[in-house]
Amino acid sequence: MSALLSFRRDLRLSDHPAPPSAYDAAENQEVLACSVLDPRPGGVVGPPHFRKWHEIGRRAPARSGADSARWLDPAQVALAHWAAFVDDGLDRYAEDRDRPDLEGTSRMSAHLKFGTIHPRTMVAGLNLRRTGAQTYLRELAFRDFYAAVLHCWPASAWHNWNSEFDNIQIETGAQAKRRFKSWKADETGFGLVGAGMRQLRETGFMHNRVRMIVSSFLVKDLHLPWQWGAEWFLDQLVDGRLHPALGPRAGRRRRRASAQK
Repeated sequence: MSALLSFRRDLRLSDHPAPPSAYDAAENQEVLACSVLDPRPGGVVGPPHFRKWHEIGRRAPARSGADSARWLDPAQVALAHWAAFVDDGLDRYAEDRDRPDLEGTSRMSAHLKFGTIHPRTMVAGLNLRRTGAQTYLRELAFRDFYAAVLHCWPASAWHNWNSEFDNIQIETGAQAKRRFKSWKADETGFGLVGAGMRQLRETGFMHNRVRMIVSSFLVKDLHLPWQWGAEWFLDQLVDGRLHPALGPRAGRRRRRASAQK
């Protein structure tokens, strides 16, 4: 069993008791290191604290270093994950990706988001004469296209690309906020919508087609701002990332905003 070691302020390996402890917790398997941004200020040491600190004394430096654990390489994990999908899944991708009841997608979106693999690496070994590979390549191209649009027009992240869509009537009052709360909590009474929201809450993931359904339901049926749903998706999805709002419905937009491959 692997272990997760998060670094907050102590970005070092020497004199750090956590790496050996993480290695023991992992039962001598790999340890994945990550950095956590903590905006809270550190504590202040005043005279009373200093006196107590001096009385108690200090432990000897911890015996730790780069060899304190067998570190998990995210890039190698991403490559292995991709190779497994290419070997068993890519040929069925064009059809299976539309089936929420199947494991038909590659689940590489989180690796792409965090940069543990590059799209060039993924494309390099594809047999583009096959339908599955062609379909996957097209999705990667769309991903880069929307990223380029967002880079050139950052305002498109939270505003409709076509200003005519601003005239669509939405609700933002107290009742709308209650409906939004129900949408997040899987209390809409619609089975597939609820299943998708439960999967999101419990795993940080949702099938791409279900993302389209629940976001379209938010806008078309509940008449709520797509921005509310976008914020919730970005907060919950492991692979969530900003993309421009090029369409009138959240389903189309969120498909590209956080689409898994």
